[in-house]
Amino acid sequence: MRWLPSYCSENQRNSIYKLCTSAMQSASNEIASKGEKNQRKENALDNSDDNATDDGFLIFNTDTIANKNYNVQELELITYFNDNGTLLETLHKFPTIKKLFLRYNTSLCSSAAVERLFSFAGYITSPTRGSLSDNTFMQLVFMKGNQEYTE
Repeated sequence: MRWLPSYCSENQRNSIYKLCTSAMQSASNEIASKGEKNQRKENALDNSDDNATDDGFLIFNTDTIANKNYNVQELELITYFNDNGTLLETLHKFPTIKKLFLRYNTSLCSSAAVERLFSFAGYITSPTRGSLSDNTFMQLVFMKGNQEYTE
């Protein structure tokens, strides 16, 4: 993992690899439970480099991985580390990594903006605010956010 700073020790590198593997395993379990297991296996083994450039950003040491047995998640992770692509479209080849990327790299809404959007009709202090279902909450926020288009 040459993209890590040179001052990282081997223990730190192994720890980072284990964290990545653990995150891949949990994301893989979620995907498998949704019935996408076959698609994930096919995409993990697809090594086509459409937009690849050889800048050496995410190179994983292939000598240490040659003699080990890996599951599909680890193979996808290693393939991703060895992929030369630097464009965001590279994630389409790695569905589990794409899911993790979206989970951890999606910005959250500003609390001020959410409060402005949700603070209509006295719901700020209402006890029913906490018992709204997710679907009802999304509908209320959507309707409030698009209110200017209906008038």
